Amino acid sequence: MSCGWVQRRRLMLRGAVVVLWAALMARLLIGEVFPDFFRLRSAGYRAWLGGVPAITDQWMRILVQDQPIGYSHTRIDLRTVGGRDELMLQNRMRLSLSVLGQPRSVTLSSDAHLDADQRLRQFSFRLESDLYRFQISGQRRTGRLFDMVMETAALRRTFSVEIPDDAVLYSSLAEMQLAHLAHGRDIRVHVFDPVALSTTILTVRAIGREPIELDGAVQEALVVGIEYRGMTMRAWVSPEGRIWRQETPFGWTLESASARSALETVRANRTGVEVLDAAAVPIVAGSVPALNSPSLVIRLSGAPTLQRGWPVLPRQTVLRREPEAITLHIVAAPERVEHTEPLSDDERARGLETTMFVPHDHPEIRRQARAIAPNETDPLTIAEAIHHWVHAHIRKNPAISLPSALDVLRERSGDCNEHTYLFVALARARGLPARILVGLVPHEDALYYHAWPAVYVGGWIEMDPTLGLRRVGAAHIALAEGEMEGPMALIGLVGRLRAEFMDASHD
Repeated sequence: MSCGWVQRRRLMLRGAVVVLWAALMARLLIGEVFPDFFRLRSAGYRAWLGGVPAITDQWMRILVQDQPIGYSHTRIDLRTVGGRDELMLQNRMRLSLSVLGQPRSVTLSSDAHLDADQRLRQFSFRLESDLYRFQISGQRRTGRLFDMVMETAALRRTFSVEIPDDAVLYSSLAEMQLAHLAHGRDIRVHVFDPVALSTTILTVRAIGREPIELDGAVQEALVVGIEYRGMTMRAWVSPEGRIWRQETPFGWTLESASARSALETVRANRTGVEVLDAAAVPIVAGSVPALNSPSLVIRLSGAPTLQRGWPVLPRQTVLRREPEAITLHIVAAPERVEHTEPLSDDERARGLETTMFVPHDHPEIRRQARAIAPNETDPLTIAEAIHHWVHAHIRKNPAISLPSALDVLRERSGDCNEHTYLFVALARARGLPARILVGLVPHEDALYYHAWPAVYVGGWIEMDPTLGLRRVGAAHIALAEGEMEGPMALIGLVGRLRAEFMDASHD
């Protein structure tokens, strides 16, 4: 294996984790620091809505292994617009990262406007990185109905969505309530994610009180545990309800800071701190398998979310389920489909769906798809031609993004997410159902998060256009699938998962 190939492979595997970091930090930003839609499952919350909200201007440093990588700045303010009071919530997060010495930066911005009754009137979320940008915004039209706009540099889509009237944005009111939680009590909140357009339950439980050192002084803080999509975080809260410190299982820490100190973290970190190895899954037993292994047995442990649904793939079989572990038998993808496996109408519809991130109905996507193997009609031959074209024409660069396949087609740059989204869009444009898989692949002495496509050619066959593999080996371990659903399903695993490789005869 040439040195160039080894370096490129390392870049792509680690670059894949950058996107996962961005997705996780977007959820952390949306769910904790500022702007998701919270609906407390308690009648007491309704009483808060009539009160005067606390004005907030809070800065937090973001650290990885005690090294600064950026900041978060939250503002909550009141203003009068057209004679009516309005509550404004704003957050800006800046991150400076490094991938194998290559500096990468990302800015996440969130804004929301609430009326005097703290009903959501409009909101936006924006992610900007070195190559790509993504934005979603919503404006209340009438009742619960919001007009939505989702856009990237290349694409703009509009649609409508209903948001419950009793949903309000996260504010210092929620933090004030945290300050008065009794030991062992919890608050359950319903979170609406504007990026994934889905809801889930977030639970905050009071653990106890303990001293914490802040700016050289020791303060007593309320310690709370925060559970979100299987991920558990811990926060230290001031008597006034302000979060002083928050720790995540994937190695990121937020600390309350002055504006000057927070801004200095970015200026001091111009080259970026190398942070990606913290996301690697350690191999605690057995030998690291080769990427092209024909068969393997793996036991994954450490997270209760392992019991949730798995992508249905003919090459992965569940051998055993335990409370926080699962054992899988995995084989390599076949060269050909020996027996046709008909798709249900729902499976075919999902495999051919056009979305914001996979807009296979766009003229540019369709034109490029027709130009690849234009005279071929055999599905497998077409899929392999698309695989080869994507691998050959997309530059191998780590990208922090929520990618649209159209942006990738124009920029011709990215890591596993960009390669996979473009492959899926081109395959669907040729009438081939295709899916986005996310999971793990081995590198050196650990497993790294990665994405690759599956395409239906009479049966599902998996390829990896990022690494140039016509067929994936058994060491491509699929954990979830979907554009946003896939990365979201990994949130509860990062920083907790452990892997053991067993003899293939183990049952």
